Amino acid sequence: MLKSIVLSLLSFCCLALSYGQSEAEFSALVSLYYSTGGPQWAKPWDLGQPVSGWEGVVLEEGHVVELHLPLNRLSGHLPENFYQLPYLRVLNLAYNELEGQLSSRWKKLQSLEEIQLSQNKFTGPIPAGLRKMKSLKSLFLADNGFTDYRGLLEIREGQLRSFDLLAPGGQVPQQLRSQLSNTLFADEE
Repeated sequence: MLKSIVLSLLSFCCLALSYGQSEAEFSALVSLYYSTGGPQWAKPWDLGQPVSGWEGVVLEEGHVVELHLPLNRLSGHLPENFYQLPYLRVLNLAYNELEGQLSSRWKKLQSLEEIQLSQNKFTGPIPAGLRKMKSLKSLFLADNGFTDYRGLLEIREGQLRSFDLLAPGGQVPQQLRSQLSNTLFADEE
């Protein structure tokens, strides 16, 4: 089984090079597909076709610049090599069943302008490194199970144009209130 997966990945990498994507970007997409139940997605990718024909993938000059997979039944964890998409500007994985903790490798995605991860099952801390993402303008993390919000303290004043972290019913999560009460919500008291 493992041997067939490795051979498939090697053949996919050869296809990637012939279609213009870097091997790392192509590998990151294929890993995302398999680690999040790709064959069971609402709109699965045909990995035998060029990446330009894959649902929700936007390319510019052969690089992945946008990934739109909301409401597509993604489940599982983001793969470790997912952060090898250096040209990615827009990421929309909202309204899926993704889980686990977000890696501190997010800061490697320096081109990201918009992150939409609302309505998933992410847990743990919001990763540090948001300050280093100088292009980041929109951050949507609502309706997840985050338990540590200190990573938000790194966001530069005026960095974000759009931000959503509210829990169902439009409430600020209690953990967020307690951890950041002296900073973000000081004016409410």
